[in-house]
This record gives sequence, C-alpha cells and structure tokens, in this order.
Amino acid sequence: VEKMIQSVDRMTRIIRGLKSYSRDGRKDDKQIFNLNQLLGDIIEMSHEKCQKNGIKMIQKGLSPEILIEGRETEIGQVIVNLFNNAFDAVKGSHEPWIAIELEEDQDHWLLQFKDSGPGVPADILGKIFDPFFTTKEVGKGTGLGLSLCLSFVKDHGGTLEYDNTQESTCFKMTLPKVKKSVLL
Repeated sequence: VEKMIQSVDRMTRIIRGLKSYSRDGRKDDKQIFNLNQLLGDIIEMSHEKCQKNGIKMIQKGLSPEILIEGRETEIGQVIVNLFNNAFDAVKGSHEPWIAIELEEDQDHWLLQFKDSGPGVPADILGKIFDPFFTTKEVGKGTGLGLSLCLSFVKDHGGTLEYDNTQESTCFKMTLPKVKKSVLL
C-alpha cells in the first residue's frame, strides 16, 4: 500500500509539472517560488526518459531553498528546453550524461546545464540564440527554444550563455536571489 501511495504521489507531481510547463505563463504575475522544487519536479519527470536511454543524471549543489522571484512557468520552460537540448545531444552516444549544477554568489544563483555531447561548433556559436536558427533536422525543432529561453531569463534579470571554456557542453543561467527585504 505504501509503494502504491508513493507511486500515485509521483504521478501526481509529474502530471502537475507537465500541466504547469506546457501553458503560456507570460501573463502570470511574478511571485516568489522555490527553484529547487521546480528542478526536482523536472528532474523527476525526466528521470525515466534518461534511464530508458542509458543517460546518467548528475545533480550537484542543489540546496533545499533556492528562492527566485519570477514566473515559475517560464523558468520551468527554460529548464525543460535546456534539458531536452542536452538529451538530444547525448542520446545514443557512448557513456552519455547530463548534469545540473548549482552555485551561488551574494546576489545570484548560477545553474549550469552540462552534458557529454559534442558541444556547439565555433562557426555557429554566434547564431544559437537567434530566432529560427536550428541545427536539428526538419520537423525536429523550430529554432525558437534558445531565443525564447534567453528572452525569459533576461526578463527575470538573469543571464543565459554558452560557456565554450568547459571541457563538456555547458549552458550557464544566472537568476537573481530574492532580496531579504522582499521576504520580510
């Protein structure tokens, strides 16, 4: 009975997550939310997909309370898009992995999305955030994912960039921490 209850709870979280991330959140008011909960839902939603494809999921530095002020739906869409891009890049490769790493400084949270894929070639690096630019075959992508992600993150006062100094593929997203005065 306990395992059944856990399974039902897990399915409920996955369905809630899918429902939340698939809708348009542009008109939502910005609110304080826990980014860790959002990441947990997305990782749980993605875990089985990775497991079926032999992709190792790595999480580093995730902390219980990562408070962000923003539109949870938009940030969720950014995370899902970056995860899906990483998944597509490593699927079918030798020893594939995807890592989500969190660091912080005084004012910002830094989320790094790394994977064992081939990385972004230097000749297209300047175009990856352009609307309608895609490296995927016809019918597999619109070329809007990264440009929308960049727009959402900038609207939240953050940054999104590709880090070509890393050994692995790495996208870095910063989001401002919630000011203590807002919490009081």
